[in-house]
Amino acid sequence: MKADEKTAVLIGLGQIGGSLALALKKAGYFKTVGGFDVNSDRLQKAGDFLDCMYSNLDEALSAGDLIILAAPVLENIRILGKGFQTYPDKLYTDVGSTKTQMMEESRKKPGIRFIGGHPFSGTEKEGDSGWDSNLFSGKPYFWVQENSQSIDDQSCIINMIKAIGAIPKAIDPEEHDRALALTSHLPILISLGLAGMLDEDVYSSDFIGSGFLSTTRIAGGSAELGRDILISNREAVLNEMTRFNENLAKLVESLENSNENQLLELMVKFKQRYSAISH
Repeated sequence: MKADEKTAVLIGLGQIGGSLALALKKAGYFKTVGGFDVNSDRLQKAGDFLDCMYSNLDEALSAGDLIILAAPVLENIRILGKGFQTYPDKLYTDVGSTKTQMMEESRKKPGIRFIGGHPFSGTEKEGDSGWDSNLFSGKPYFWVQENSQSIDDQSCIINMIKAIGAIPKAIDPEEHDRALALTSHLPILISLGLAGMLDEDVYSSDFIGSGFLSTTRIAGGSAELGRDILISNREAVLNEMTRFNENLAKLVESLENSNENQLLELMVKFKQRYSAISH
């Protein structure tokens, strides 16, 4: 069956799921784009652009040729298990920010059609406030390539990625999670920790600078999504947290000792590392 004859169903219509549904409708890649979300208000809003809305999870799983799991990571894993059990012949993919645990779940059922995915895009905006049909344009869209996948299934996902303007990049799930532990997941912890220090009874908005706001921006994202990302990539995030604490300890030591030269040396060194990736 060609893609323009298929029905794609999004399970979860948060920022990524809703934006992907919008992008797929705009691209016209699938014949039908449907969706389900446990938030009934959000589902009703998505009715403005979805071809079909489903009242429950089983109905949504039954309707799709391609099931796109766009709930928080741990919920995606649970839904994938249910899908494998009840609808083993369908093609499944996900958009979660971690891949190792998801791939381990998919390998429990030999012969199941699953291709892990992760569009590397998004903002701190939650739910329908973050819907944007252009969210993926020009951005990497990681997908996990495995020998068990058919060429047709791989082509379906790769061409879908290209249709929404993203750039498909095949990745190893463990390598993906190790890299993102530093570049994407650890910043969630750091942002939350800094935001948690803010006491509005002590610090009025007059004293909150742009540096604080930009550093804590990620803390404004979905708590459920952030929790699942951190838990599902726990070991790699904790490893990177150890490295972060080592660097922080060096900076603190230079302050404790009033060592201006050491502090400047560290700041210049770390600034150079930032500059290498920001230009």
